[in-house]
Order: sequence, then structure tokens, then C-alpha cells
Amino acid sequence: MTNLSAQLENLKASVSRHGWARSVRSYLENALNKIVYYRIIHIIVLRHENLSPEPPCGNLRHGARAASIEDLLRMQADGIWEMGEDKIAALREGDQCLLSLVDGQLAGYTWIHSEGRPRLFPELRLSTPKDYLYNYAGFTLPKFRGYGLQSHRHRQILSFPQWKDKKGLVGYVDAVNWSSQKGQSKSGYQRLGSILMIGPRHNYAVFISKAVRDFGIGRIEE
Repeated sequence: MTNLSAQLENLKASVSRHGWARSVRSYLENALNKIVYYRIIHIIVLRHENLSPEPPCGNLRHGARAASIEDLLRMQADGIWEMGEDKIAALREGDQCLLSLVDGQLAGYTWIHSEGRPRLFPELRLSTPKDYLYNYAGFTLPKFRGYGLQSHRHRQILSFPQWKDKKGLVGYVDAVNWSSQKGQSKSGYQRLGSILMIGPRHNYAVFISKAVRDFGIGRIEE
């Protein structure tokens, strides 16, 4: 299959899932990125009062615990957890990984930055309000998807003693990641505004919408 044929097949599959408007936008952004770095992300917030209802779990027992470096190294060795060196480095630098358990089995994880200065990308670090946690890199093992683990994780994070006074969670989602946007909205996240990155790939300009700035989020120049 030629490169053009492959692109047309991908576009056709995208249209069937997301419609023409979204698919064309994704296609154009991918084309633009071949010329200049261009990316829009939506900053999203999950306030404590907007946590989605506890999903039914039948006879299953859900649990959570903080991961150790030994846990992460074992997961990396297993090769099924998307556990790269960057995540292991994040734990060593002070971020925390919360492991999700279903009937005592490891089912997934999510990451929490609580220091108010998360690095979203190599060239972008943000300041965030101290009364919110930055939540990122959630993962669920395929056989446990559909169990409502994302909602359980959100509740578990905000019930931990060291975080019970936090107002909620902050995160981001790519503007063209339609599936993720739908899932985050279902979890109770609301969109604050957007951040536009455009320019040379390793020296791009960053434009932050007023609503995001007013919330207390800004770029940290390094």
C-alpha cells in the first residue's frame, strides 16, 4: 500500500469514528506539523464536587496504593505496562504513582504531581495552583478496561490523607484527541481553556488563554 493510500485509509477510518469535521482538522494539523511544530492542548479541571458517581463494581474489590521504585522496575521488566525510563525518573524526582488494584490484582496506575510545577513536555513546564494536583499518564491493563477504574482512581487520589484538602485535579488533553476528550468529560473534567504551541520544534512560542491564566496556570521559563 502506498503512503497516499495508507493516509486515505486512515482518514476513512477516522471519519467513521469522529466525523468529517474532526477528521479533516486532525489531518490538517498533522500536515502542518511537517512544516512547523503546532499543537493545541486543552487544560481540564476536575473539581472535588464534580467527581463522577462511584461506578458499580459488583462483587469486585477496588483498592489503591502508592508505587515504590521496585514496583515500577518490575512493571518495566514485564513489558506490558508502558513503563518507560521517563516515568521511573519522575518517581525519583518526587512525583507519585498510584497503583489500581482489582481483587488484589494490579490493574493500572495513574501519576500525581503535587508540587505545583509539572513538566508537560520537554520544553514546557507550568506553574499550577497549590490547592490542585496535576494528574497525568493514566493507564489500565486492557483486560480491566470497562471497570470504571478511572473514576475510582480520581476518588482514591482525593481521599488519600496527604491530599484530602485539595480542591481537585488538573490535567490536559490534546485538542484533536477526540476519544480522550469524551472519556475525560465523562469522568467529570471540565475544560478551562487552551494552550497553543507553535514555532521551531525545540524553541516554540507558547500562548495561554486568559481563562487558564486566571485559574493560576502559567509557563515557567527555564
